[in-house]
Amino acid sequence: VAPSVVKWFKSPDRQLRINLLEHFSTYAKHFSATLINDQIYPSVAQGFLDQSPSYRDLTVKAIPVIISKMNVNNVNNHLLRCLATLQNDMEPSIRYNTTICVAKIAEYLTPDTRNK
Repeated sequence: VAPSVVKWFKSPDRQLRINLLEHFSTYAKHFSATLINDQIYPSVAQGFLDQSPSYRDLTVKAIPVIISKMNVNNVNNHLLRCLATLQNDMEPSIRYNTTICVAKIAEYLTPDTRNK
């Protein structure tokens, strides 16, 4: 299943990726940390920059599902920067869900990061 999901996330078909994100919590918990960090997260993270507000919103909502398996490098060097950018998004729902996301993932951040 994992190789297919990785392939589907890399697909240019936005509707396919939206469907994957809508059901992300159902299957993502079964992936290894290595698979999430090396292949799944980079594909999911592209959604932070998508032009579609609903796609950006679904991307934010997917992060708490995989945060426990994400490595410090992905969290500190990429994820937090993306979330900080989304805090200024034009869409109020994205700003709102980003704040909720940060609250949900806070326990997985290093103490130094949490204090910033």
